[in-house]
Amino acid sequence: MKPSLKMPKVKVLTVLSAALALGAATPAASSTQSPTLSVISGADVPREPSKVPTAAEWAAAEPVRINRGDPGPCAASRVREWLRLRCPDWIGGGLVAGDPKGVSITAFGQVGELENHAVTTLVLPLTRGEAKIVSFMQLGQEYNSDSYAEGGTLSVVWRRGHPDPTLVMSVRPVPRMQ
Repeated sequence: MKPSLKMPKVKVLTVLSAALALGAATPAASSTQSPTLSVISGADVPREPSKVPTAAEWAAAEPVRINRGDPGPCAASRVREWLRLRCPDWIGGGLVAGDPKGVSITAFGQVGELENHAVTTLVLPLTRGEAKIVSFMQLGQEYNSDSYAEGGTLSVVWRRGHPDPTLVMSVRPVPRMQ
């Protein structure tokens, strides 16, 4: 049996406490979203920026649906203009394109050969006229060891003149040793 890898807390792009970024747990999501969840409406998103939500605000956050694609293990929620994506079993991520202002990605947990207790949480502001692309990592198996592999990608696009943002998620299967 291989020893487990302990993952330290990781902060990417901005200084934001893990308590704010993680807040209370959101409902677990399966690879199929509930059709009863609403997509984000631009009419519900303030035009002026606000402070990052508190842990109490995240605990009461509105669960939302990704417009297109498969969210995989991730669950999305919104407070004012802030979007949070909580992804169990994913081990990290990074902003690939877009303005990093207000973006926070935290990863914590423990991963090992038999168990994965990692969670990655993304928090970002939804801003009219902007686009962001975030890539996520997962644990895979290649050759004779565990390795990092692409988990999925979230694209957030809010085109100028369009009333609503569009969230598109793609998920990659976990690489397995053959």
